[in-house]
Amino acid sequence: MRFLQKPETKVSFIFLLLSSCWIIFSDKLLLRASQVFGFKESEAQTIKGLFYITIITLILFYLIKKYSRQLQRNYEEYRDMFDSHPAPMWIFDTHLKIIRVNDAAISKYGYSRSEFLSLSIQDIRPQEDVDLLHKTLQTITPGLHEAGIWRHKKKNGDIIFANITTHDITYNGVRCLLVMADDLTNLIVAKEQLQASELSLSIIINNTKDLIWSFDNALRLTAFNNAFSNAVKTTCGLLPAEGDLLNRMQFSESTHTWQHYYSRVLSGELFTVLNSYGATAQTSTHSEITFNPIINDNGKVTGAVCFARDITQKQKQEEKIKNQNTALKEIAFSNSHLLRRPLSNILGLLNILDEKNITEDMTKEAIDHIKLSA
Repeated sequence: MRFLQKPETKVSFIFLLLSSCWIIFSDKLLLRASQVFGFKESEAQTIKGLFYITIITLILFYLIKKYSRQLQRNYEEYRDMFDSHPAPMWIFDTHLKIIRVNDAAISKYGYSRSEFLSLSIQDIRPQEDVDLLHKTLQTITPGLHEAGIWRHKKKNGDIIFANITTHDITYNGVRCLLVMADDLTNLIVAKEQLQASELSLSIIINNTKDLIWSFDNALRLTAFNNAFSNAVKTTCGLLPAEGDLLNRMQFSESTHTWQHYYSRVLSGELFTVLNSYGATAQTSTHSEITFNPIINDNGKVTGAVCFARDITQKQKQEEKIKNQNTALKEIAFSNSHLLRRPLSNILGLLNILDEKNITEDMTKEAIDHIKLSA
């Protein structure tokens, strides 16, 4: 059916139909006309030929004009589609000269249309990339070709990163390549910045002694640092990996406690707990663990991240200070009793010295006692 839709098929079919009808019916019509108007046979054949040529000429003119207009409209549509495409596009020939460029390319690269059409594709690349360009052009096969990301140079010298897609075409009778250049500069720069940020964050996280780990609603590990990995390996004999279940990594006697903690944080609660491990006070290890729920934009808890800090030395130091304070209180209490008796003696002797009828011997004896108490 598509074959019948082609213009050349329609024109040929119309010509065949009209010609067949004319051959079949024209003789009868002319015979009838000659009887009515009195034409001679030679005149009738001349009129028949002229009429046929006139009709066919008019029909061919109409059909050619109709399909020419349609071709022109199609050309203009494709031209507008090329010129107004939001991605930079151009066409270059076998000599690498740019022979057509769209508005987006003019805006992106900063050249005027006439300047762009005076360039070759080498001129919009850094000099050090030209050799690689020639090698790549030799490997391009007919059809759609994904050339990857290339560096391009704008008129002002700025370098941008463009994802290049090409397709071979025939333009004005010449074999050419159609190029679309999608600018990925912002995306690549953002990606590099993100990678640098992630690397810095990874270095910080993996160089801290604090244990950091995160997990999803199924209690499967999604991320962890080196300190957490080393702690799990030391305490459980396991080397953790992303996707592992946290239930495998707890002591049997504390599994219920940790399950309770995980249930709390997955319900959306932010909290901190103090945990102690060890048989005696001297061998105990103390940790401060903070549980933070991860909540998405819809307010749904999708997992949690945990931070565990070893506060053993802090606890021991606080216990030491507490013991020292207790000892100081006991010393102060004991000393207060030791000081109270001689002070009372001195105060009593001073009261005696205030008496009016005290003798000289009594005064001397009171002074001796005061010296003894002091």
